[in-house]
Formats: sequence, structure tokens, C-alpha cells
Amino acid sequence: MTESHSVTLRVRAEIFVSEFCERALALGVGE
Repeated sequence: MTESHSVTLRVRAEIFVSEFCERALALGVGE
């Protein structure tokens, strides 16, 4: 794995988590 590849995976993971949290809050299951 190259350094840039791991960085890309990390960014993708952060975006995925952010979107998941946003949807969870929108659905009212933030707790």
C-alpha cells in the first residue's frame, strides 16, 4: 500500500461515517 492510497481510504471512511451520522440524526436515532 502506498501512503496516498491509505490516505484516500481514510478520507473515504471519514466521509462514510459523516454521512451515516447525518442520516442517523435525520431519522431521529442519534441516541
